[in-house]
Amino acid sequence: MAQVGLVAERPVVLLALERRPVLAGVLLASGSTAKAADLLAKAKAEAEHLYRTFLVVSLARLASDEEILVRSTAIPEIVFDARNEFPRQLARLDYI
Repeated sequence: MAQVGLVAERPVVLLALERRPVLAGVLLASGSTAKAADLLAKAKAEAEHLYRTFLVVSLARLASDEEILVRSTAIPEIVFDARNEFPRQLARLDYI
């Protein structure tokens, strides 16, 4: 679906892309993005109703604390332990 907006007082057409979470707080490194990709893939496959609420995925604490932070529409901050299996953590989050 296209929307019309103004940029520098000129009309532009904005194309609506499939909404996906935004990646924040990271200098891209192969291991960090792989962890985020794994979390998002597991969430979409095993708990899509939760995945659809994800807004921002932050890797700011991945290197120091091995945690991935997610902001969602339902919960202000979700902390995933990157050392543990994501499906188990998603199941627990779904239970809560």
